[in-house]
Amino acid sequence: MADEPKRRAIELLFTMIPKDIRELVGMYAGIWLFILVPVFVFGLVMGVLTYVGNLNKKSKEPDRQCWQLQKIDNQIFKINTCTGETEELKSVLSGTK
Repeated sequence: MADEPKRRAIELLFTMIPKDIRELVGMYAGIWLFILVPVFVFGLVMGVLTYVGNLNKKSKEPDRQCWQLQKIDNQIFKINTCTGETEELKSVLSGTK
Protein backbone atom coordinates (compact mmCIF):
# COMPACT_ATOMS: atom_id res chain seq x y z
CA MET A 1 0.00 0.00 0.00
CA ALA A 2 1.55 3.33 1.03
CA ASP A 3 4.69 1.68 2.40
CA GLU A 4 5.24 -0.41 -0.73
CA PRO A 5 7.26 2.22 -2.69
CA LYS A 6 9.44 2.94 0.32
CA ARG A 7 10.05 -0.75 0.84
CA ARG A 8 11.02 -1.25 -2.79
CA ALA A 9 13.41 1.70 -2.63
CA ILE A 10 15.11 0.27 0.45
CA GLU A 11 15.36 -3.18 -1.15
CA LEU A 12 16.86 -1.59 -4.25
CA LEU A 13 19.50 0.17 -2.15
CA PHE A 14 20.38 -3.06 -0.34
CA THR A 15 20.68 -5.00 -3.58
CA MET A 16 23.18 -2.43 -4.88
CA ILE A 17 25.51 -3.18 -1.91
CA PRO A 18 27.57 -6.35 -2.41
CA LYS A 19 26.67 -9.29 -0.20
CA ASP A 20 30.14 -9.51 1.37
CA ILE A 21 30.01 -5.89 2.54
CA ARG A 22 26.49 -6.33 3.95
CA GLU A 23 27.69 -9.37 5.94
CA LEU A 24 30.78 -7.50 7.11
CA VAL A 25 28.74 -4.53 8.33
CA GLY A 26 26.31 -6.86 10.05
CA MET A 27 29.15 -8.73 11.73
CA TYR A 28 30.78 -5.52 13.01
CA ALA A 29 27.42 -4.24 14.25
CA GLY A 30 26.91 -7.51 16.12
CA ILE A 31 30.38 -7.35 17.66
CA TRP A 32 29.89 -3.78 18.85
CA LEU A 33 26.47 -4.57 20.28
CA PHE A 34 27.89 -7.65 21.99
CA ILE A 35 30.54 -5.43 23.65
CA LEU A 36 28.64 -2.20 24.30
CA VAL A 37 25.41 -3.58 25.73
CA PRO A 38 27.09 -5.38 28.67
CA VAL A 39 29.34 -2.37 29.29
CA PHE A 40 26.30 -0.10 29.38
CA VAL A 41 24.43 -2.44 31.73
CA PHE A 42 27.49 -2.74 33.99
CA GLY A 43 27.89 1.05 34.10
CA LEU A 44 24.22 1.51 34.89
CA VAL A 45 24.34 -1.03 37.73
CA MET A 46 27.51 0.53 39.19
CA GLY A 47 25.97 4.01 38.99
CA VAL A 48 22.84 2.90 40.80
CA LEU A 49 24.85 1.12 43.48
CA THR A 50 27.04 4.20 44.01
CA TYR A 51 23.98 6.43 44.28
CA VAL A 52 22.32 4.10 46.79
CA GLY A 53 25.56 3.87 48.77
CA ASN A 54 25.83 7.65 48.97
CA LEU A 55 22.22 7.92 50.13
CA ASN A 56 22.94 5.43 52.90
CA LYS A 57 26.09 7.30 53.94
CA LYS A 58 24.30 10.65 54.12
CA SER A 59 21.50 9.24 56.26
CA LYS A 60 23.97 7.99 58.90
CA GLU A 61 25.58 11.40 59.49
CA PRO A 62 24.35 13.15 62.62
CA ASP A 63 22.07 16.07 61.97
CA ARG A 64 23.31 18.65 64.45
CA GLN A 65 24.63 22.15 64.45
CA CYS A 66 28.33 22.24 65.27
CA TRP A 67 29.01 25.97 65.40
CA GLN A 68 28.03 28.00 68.47
CA LEU A 69 28.76 31.55 69.57
CA GLN A 70 29.94 32.05 73.14
CA LYS A 71 31.00 35.13 75.06
CA ILE A 72 34.03 34.58 77.27
CA ASP A 73 35.67 37.49 79.15
CA ASN A 74 33.86 40.09 77.00
CA GLN A 75 35.14 38.44 73.81
CA ILE A 76 32.97 36.54 71.36
CA PHE A 77 34.20 33.17 70.11
CA LYS A 78 32.83 30.95 67.40
CA ILE A 79 33.27 27.38 68.67
CA ASN A 80 32.86 24.20 66.66
CA THR A 81 31.63 21.61 69.15
CA CYS A 82 32.13 18.79 66.62
CA THR A 83 35.86 19.34 66.00
CA GLY A 84 36.89 21.61 68.89
CA GLU A 85 37.99 24.41 66.54
CA THR A 86 37.66 27.94 67.94
CA GLU A 87 37.77 31.30 66.23
CA GLU A 88 37.66 34.74 67.86
CA LEU A 89 35.17 37.14 66.35
CA LYS A 90 35.44 40.89 66.50
CA SER A 91 32.46 42.37 68.25
CA VAL A 92 30.51 44.69 65.97
CA LEU A 93 27.98 45.64 68.63
CA SER A 94 30.46 46.74 71.29
CA GLY A 95 32.62 48.70 68.85
CA THR A 96 35.89 46.89 69.66
CA LYS A 97 38.31 45.99 66.93
